[in-house]
Amino acid sequence: MARPIDLRLLHYFVTVAEERNITRAAQRLSMAQPPLSQQMRLLEQRLGVELFERQPSGIALTRAGEALLVRAREVLAGADGLVPYVRQAARGRYRLLKIGLTTSASLHATTSELLRRCAARHEELSIELHDGNAQNLTGRLVDGELDLVLLRAPVLRPDSLEYKIIDHEPLLLALPAAHPLAGARRKRIALGGLAQEAFILVREPGQPGIYQQLLQACSAAGFEPHIAAEVPRMLACLNLVAAGIGISVVPASMQSVMTAHVRCLPCVGLEALHAPLTLLVRKQERRPLVHAVVEEAARLTSHRPRAKRG
Repeated sequence: MARPIDLRLLHYFVTVAEERNITRAAQRLSMAQPPLSQQMRLLEQRLGVELFERQPSGIALTRAGEALLVRAREVLAGADGLVPYVRQAARGRYRLLKIGLTTSASLHATTSELLRRCAARHEELSIELHDGNAQNLTGRLVDGELDLVLLRAPVLRPDSLEYKIIDHEPLLLALPAAHPLAGARRKRIALGGLAQEAFILVREPGQPGIYQQLLQACSAAGFEPHIAAEVPRMLACLNLVAAGIGISVVPASMQSVMTAHVRCLPCVGLEALHAPLTLLVRKQERRPLVHAVVEEAARLTSHRPRAKRG
């Protein structure tokens, strides 16, 4: 089995590679030239490749040397971060926070504000965002792959999770910009007048909450909607609306997307429908940083007036 390469050798190598000269590298490392040359030969022997091309004016890296330089810098940078990371861990403050987001949740202003506040309050925080549908993200949270999840209405409710609604917003009718009902003077549309329209909906497991709410509202308006397409993501839904294939219902925060091709209007008959923004967290979560985000969400919610729900 090959012997591992210690960090000291990698540090020597990076210095030589940057200086392109053994003598200058030795001076920078405060060591004599012969021992440094010997260490570089040892590194080449361990790797089984030549790392340098000796030239009259100094040295140049071989292809193997160029490849090693990239990885060596990554390894050394990671090693440099170990001390602060471990010290933060000892205080219960890990740097990395993995947050799952559905597409429509990511476009909500509250989500952006929450992330901004958390980053401002915790300088050590590194946020890693993961996109997915509600079902997939919920499962990854349960399995410990994610720390928090932001989505609309939960599609699964495992007992191991807590569900915190941090905002509500109304639903709007999304129409192709060229649609006859999308005239510039029109302020709202009656749901009962849409019986002949083709609907494009986000289908389970992506977002069953809005899907079911719309079906019930259409039934109350006296018709069963013609569903032309079912898609897994909200952005795919808006793309089809923009293409003129049909109409849809979307959270109000989505009205800023594709504004040149899609117009969103209030709809009489949908006033009671709403899209929540829900924060999911494990009940047994122990990391203080995760709880700090949950507390920040609670503060944000307490200072924001709720949207009217009909």
